[in-house]
Amino acid sequence: MLTGGPAVAPRHQTLHAALEHAARSRWGLTFLDAQERETPLSFAELYERAQRAAGGLREQGIAPGDRVAIVLPTGPDFMDAFFGTVLAGAIPVPLYPPLRLGRMDEFHRRTARMIRACGARLVLSDARISRLLGVAVAEARPPLGLRRLQHARPLVSPAAPDDLLLIQFSSGTMVDPKPVALTHANVLANVAAIE
Repeated sequence: MLTGGPAVAPRHQTLHAALEHAARSRWGLTFLDAQERETPLSFAELYERAQRAAGGLREQGIAPGDRVAIVLPTGPDFMDAFFGTVLAGAIPVPLYPPLRLGRMDEFHRRTARMIRACGARLVLSDARISRLLGVAVAEARPPLGLRRLQHARPLVSPAAPDDLLLIQFSSGTMVDPKPVALTHANVLANVAAIE
């Protein structure tokens, strides 16, 4: 039994509000790529890019509540896709890109199952990873297919604390990963507990 006292209330009710608040700060993130090059991204830039990504997703046919599978390495493009999906009112479903080429059959099988299980309408990736995803996407057949993220006119759809924020897959070593649905309130309560 945990006896650490009462739970700490989150500072923000939705991820939208947390992003908007962070955008007013002077802070940001720094990404390190495989060649050890740093890419700084302020929270203001992240929020602006996410709004334009949300507009691009809407232009690609994504509506509020749609699931969007994201298969990208961690970096600015992943942030654009993830937070753009959130601001479009859609549900991001982050999936791991292939880590090694030796087990591609297993990667394709698992990825296709996860795309189907979450009901993704679209799979977002970059040109390099898209070449490796073809078999999985062809098997899963998401209605809008496999595309690269586009940026357009800024968009922010409304959100509420009990709205679904993301679908995360459990790690599956003996069985296939299972989808776990998390609301804005779930994620922000977790953030508050960590702070």
